[in-house]
Amino acid sequence: MFDIKKRRIQLDSSKHQEEGDREYLCCHETLPQQMLNVYGPGKWGHLNEQPFWYHLNQSLPTGANRMTELCFNDDDHRGVGINRWLMCVKSFMEYQEMQQVKDANKRMLSRDWFENMYAEIGNILPSVQYCLVSMQPDGTRKAPGYATLRSNLVAEKVVPRRKVCSNELSKHAKVLYDWVKSHEVSYVSTLLHWQAGSGSSYVAACHQRAMKAFVLFGNSMHDSPSGAVSLEEFQNAITALHRKPHWK
Repeated sequence: MFDIKKRRIQLDSSKHQEEGDREYLCCHETLPQQMLNVYGPGKWGHLNEQPFWYHLNQSLPTGANRMTELCFNDDDHRGVGINRWLMCVKSFMEYQEMQQVKDANKRMLSRDWFENMYAEIGNILPSVQYCLVSMQPDGTRKAPGYATLRSNLVAEKVVPRRKVCSNELSKHAKVLYDWVKSHEVSYVSTLLHWQAGSGSSYVAACHQRAMKAFVLFGNSMHDSPSGAVSLEEFQNAITALHRKPHWK
């Protein structure tokens, strides 16, 4: 059987070999895409920092030298890596502050945990926002399909790049450095890792949403008088799956 994934890697590798090794990463080479296990939790969530860092420093088959610009030894590359982190942490914190998310957190978290986490966001988020070099929102309309589904709910509201001064940058950078390095419990980090589930939460959520849409509207694109998938059709599909000698 033709292995399209292997072929794509071969094509990408040959292309990048012609261009030479690249020190900056393309979007599809950044950490979230590279570490995501499409079937469940990834091993990265259970590694200590030192072996985790070792693996980040290995090259990718696509031609990138490392898995993050943080692995390089100069300020320019490390600044890019830090900015990727700032952008994602900012989105996560601002997402937690959306009213419907905040209401859900209030129902699920203890009162102390809820109050401490939002106090931590209040202390850290201003420094994240100040240090971030934000991307300009993409004003183009997203095409139907994957581009619409993965378009960023929070980042599309990014404000234009602000003017900063070196003293203020250093002050806010210290806040972030102390926050990351601290051995005290971080309510934000704990919630972030808990919700991530080593990637399994995202993977399962994608499939769960697709399954819900399939049951309700799975026949709507197939000229069916009823858009919904019947119980019998659902059962037949599972039976057919078990008839196959192998599944990939």
